[in-house]
Amino acid sequence: IPVAGNTITQEIAKSFQTDFRVAEQMKREHGFVALGGVYAGAEDETADRISKVIRNVVTRLHAEVNRSINFYRSQQGGSVPSRVLLTGGSSIIPHMDTFFREKLKVDVDYLNPFVNVTVGGRANAEKVGEEFFGLGEVVGLALRRSIPCPVEINLMPPNLVQRKTFRRRIPFFGAAAAALLLALFAGSFHAGLQARRHQRQQDGVEDRLRQLQTGREALQREAQARDGLLRELDVYRALVEQRTLLAKRLVAVRDSVLEGMWLTAVEPMRDAAGLVTGLRISGRGFSDRLKAHEAAGGNQATAVEMFRDRLKAQSIFTDDVFIRREHDDERFPDRVRVFTLEANLELAAQFKPVE
Repeated sequence: IPVAGNTITQEIAKSFQTDFRVAEQMKREHGFVALGGVYAGAEDETADRISKVIRNVVTRLHAEVNRSINFYRSQQGGSVPSRVLLTGGSSIIPHMDTFFREKLKVDVDYLNPFVNVTVGGRANAEKVGEEFFGLGEVVGLALRRSIPCPVEINLMPPNLVQRKTFRRRIPFFGAAAAALLLALFAGSFHAGLQARRHQRQQDGVEDRLRQLQTGREALQREAQARDGLLRELDVYRALVEQRTLLAKRLVAVRDSVLEGMWLTAVEPMRDAAGLVTGLRISGRGFSDRLKAHEAAGGNQATAVEMFRDRLKAQSIFTDDVFIRREHDDERFPDRVRVFTLEANLELAAQFKPVE
C-alpha cells in the first residue's frame, strides 16, 4: 500500500507551500491525527491544519487497508482480523492508534520487537525504548542471521500452496506413467514367450495387468483434477490482474481530487455487454476550501469543474467527463458541497469484470 509517513510529509509540504525538510519538522513538532466528529480542534492554527492533513492521509490508508482485508476475505477465504499492530516512524503520531481502533473496530497496539528479545549491553537501552516502534525489521533480520528461525510464515493461500506442491510432483507422475508403459510392454512380451509352457504364470501376469490398469485410471483421474486446478488458477490470475488495473484507475481518480474534497463512492458504468466503460464518481467538499480553489483560479471555473478537467487530463479517461450533480449538502448548507461526475474510460482502459 503506497501510503505512509512520507506521504503525510508530502501533503504537509503541499498544504503549507514549503519544502520537504521543513514539512517533516512540522510533522514531528505539531503532528497528531484529528479526531473529527464532535471533538474540538487544536487551539494552535498550524497544529489544527496539520492534524487535518494527517487525518486525510490516514483516511486514505484506512481505505486501502479495508480494501486489502475485503479482498483477502472474499478471494482467499480469510477471516476478520482480531488485532492490529502499528509499527514504523509515523505510527507514534498522537491519536494514530485511536483512529484505527475507531475505524477498524478491533484492538490496536504497537509492535514491540523486544518483548522476547533482550537489549545487549553495548546498545543504549533508553534510546531503544524510545524508538522500538521502528526497529521491528532490524530485530527480525538480526535474529534470522544469528539463530535458526523457529517459525516460518507463508502468506500464500493454502490452495496455491497445494497447487505448487502438486506441480512439483508432475515429473514423478510422468516417470510413473513411463514406467507403467514399460512394464506393460515387458509383461506382454514375457507372456507371449511363456504362454505354452507356463499357463499359470500367464494368469498371474493378467492379474498384474488388471492392477496396473486400475493405477492408470487413477492417474487419469489425477490428470483431470490437475486440469481443473489449472483452469481455476487462470481465473485467479485474471482476478489479480483485474484488481491491479482497478487500483490504477482509482489512483488516477485520487490524483485528480482537489484538497478539501473527499470521495464517497466510485461506481462502474457498464454497457449492454457488461463492459465497464466509465466510472460514476460521487463526493463532497468543504465549501470554503473549494471557494479558495476557485478564487486561486480567477473564478473562471468551479472547483468541481476543475476536478472534471483534471480527470480529463488523466490518460485513462476520454474528454467525455460530465458533471451530473453539484449542490450544497442539505444537512450542512454553505459548508459542504455535494457533487457527482460521470467519466468515460478510454477504449484501452475499459474492461469486463471476471465473474
